[in-house]
Amino acid sequence: MIAMASALAVAPMVTGFPQLSSHAAPHPVKSQIYQLGFVKSSVAAMRSAKNATRSALGTSATADPISTARSGAVTPAQNVDSAVTVVGVTWPEGAATAGDQYQIRTRTNAKWSPWQSLDIATADGPDAAEAASAAAVTRGSRGTSPYIVTGASKFEVRSLSTDPAVPTSAKVQVVVPGASAADSAAQQAPGGAAAAAAQPTIYSRAAWGADEGLRRSAPSYGNIMVGFVHHTDSANSYTSAEVPAMIRGMYAYHVTSLGWADIGYNFLVDRFGRTWEGRYGGITRPVVGAQTLNFNSVSMGVSAIGNYDVGAVPQPMTNAFKAIFAWKFSLAGIPATGTVVANGKSLNRVSGHRDAFSTACPGRYLYAKLPEIRLGTAAIIGARAPVPPPPTPAPTPVAASRGVFSPGDFTGDRKADILGITRAGVMYLYRGNGAGGFSGGAIKISTGWGMFSRVFSPGDYTGDGRADILGITSAGAMYLYRGNGAGGFIGGGTRIGSGWAPFVRVFSPGDYTGDGRADILGITSAGAMYLYRG
Repeated sequence: MIAMASALAVAPMVTGFPQLSSHAAPHPVKSQIYQLGFVKSSVAAMRSAKNATRSALGTSATADPISTARSGAVTPAQNVDSAVTVVGVTWPEGAATAGDQYQIRTRTNAKWSPWQSLDIATADGPDAAEAASAAAVTRGSRGTSPYIVTGASKFEVRSLSTDPAVPTSAKVQVVVPGASAADSAAQQAPGGAAAAAAQPTIYSRAAWGADEGLRRSAPSYGNIMVGFVHHTDSANSYTSAEVPAMIRGMYAYHVTSLGWADIGYNFLVDRFGRTWEGRYGGITRPVVGAQTLNFNSVSMGVSAIGNYDVGAVPQPMTNAFKAIFAWKFSLAGIPATGTVVANGKSLNRVSGHRDAFSTACPGRYLYAKLPEIRLGTAAIIGARAPVPPPPTPAPTPVAASRGVFSPGDFTGDRKADILGITRAGVMYLYRGNGAGGFSGGAIKISTGWGMFSRVFSPGDYTGDGRADILGITSAGAMYLYRGNGAGGFIGGGTRIGSGWAPFVRVFSPGDYTGDGRADILGITSAGAMYLYRG
């Protein structure tokens, strides 16, 4: 007999893979960069100018820098011809002093904004080998963090110094990140941080139009002990469609102007609650970023898009921080609360950038949210089962395996293959030759499967034409591993369901209902069979 289950969810839907609008496919978008020079100007003239504005002062400043400046320089006002423009300042090594400041202001609706100080990028940036490579690329030049201009018709940059002889060798770097019809595709924000999904929706580098040819080197990997909270410098009134270009602009500035290997942040979150992949290397892996100087190899960095020293933090953004930290901390096996000694410094597991370095980042309003983010992250971790580690590729021929099943064609050669898992949790691949035998011996393709009591394949479960693997823990949680069609996996496991513990056997007959989708059958100890439609 076939009984339809009512107590368990029918074929839990796959989560963690954002769906973009079909009307505009994401594609790489190249950025354009040009430079501007400074023109010397008297400080007195700056103070008395008809259109003079004051500086926007955060908690890190006690006086307007113009009041103590002894020399200055300014760029001519520049027209803003695109929806998003990214601006920063770079200078040759030794050309700036501790008393130098760079500021930007923008013009909107015929009114100039207050001057906004640009952070000098000493509190972030790469460590060790990447820093040396960046210095070689830029010939030792230094720079500010990028500032993102949106919703403005003009911008102007000035240099202020307590030195009476202000240098004019600094250059303003202007990045025009281009436009794409796909920028407006990722409109729907994910749900709240309390969602049960192990992996939140993360919009990929492809979704924001990353030009992968711009990256300078392969990623490196570390060990996540701390999660750092950052913010970017930008207006807080940006639209959802402007976000991809904002990230592209930061990426181009970090790589081209500062010489870094890639964008510095591991992830970014916007005011709509969306999470975006930052630095390349795999969202499930502990990618070393360039976000907190001297701590990059022992941390991950998530940056809020906006300036939260001058504006309140939207709740969807706060929830996004909780969700991404909960997922990544689960992968790393670390708690969300308490402290840890990292590189000789005691830090909260969720810390602000300013906790590791002298900086205003992530702004007073976002910093005040850290207790909520810590507790919210801990609540999410406590509400779900541990996330399994991603399979680790390690091809090595071996003699035999046990716990055997077939995913169908797992390698993309149109021949059925066999997978086997040892008692130690090691998975081996046996490539079929299409004639009742095998092509070569067993290949070790991944580890960590010992956490599952049952592992099987429904064939193509995600509709991408590639065979996938499902694993069920002894607690009844089901995880999906997406096959890559070449004998491996795309990323790590995604928890897609729970409540499978009552079944003594769970398997897939393929498409059992004739709708073109793989289904799952479960049999209880009493002999009742339940159908879960894919």
